[in-house]
Amino acid sequence: MTITHNPEQNRFETVVEGETAHVDYILHDDSIALTHTIVPDKIGRRGIATELVKYAFEYAKEHGLAVKPYCSFVVAFLNKHESYQEQLKLNRP
Repeated sequence: MTITHNPEQNRFETVVEGETAHVDYILHDDSIALTHTIVPDKIGRRGIATELVKYAFEYAKEHGLAVKPYCSFVVAFLNKHESYQEQLKLNRP
């Protein structure tokens, strides 16, 4: 699966079987708010959302951005993957 950053639409996305799945974000000075995770039903339940969120966290880490999880899927992801929780506090004293 190839995931790309689409800054014009403020999202990370992938196309699977002609369907686009994405994680939307709002970029702030020192943080990135992950606001929605969308995976069409046709391609759901394949781990696509998880891979998109991992990509978003890697992007945030590479750019020194704290992650603000406003999306319920991202919150659930953090509950299952505690190692990513440290990124919630990047750039904070």
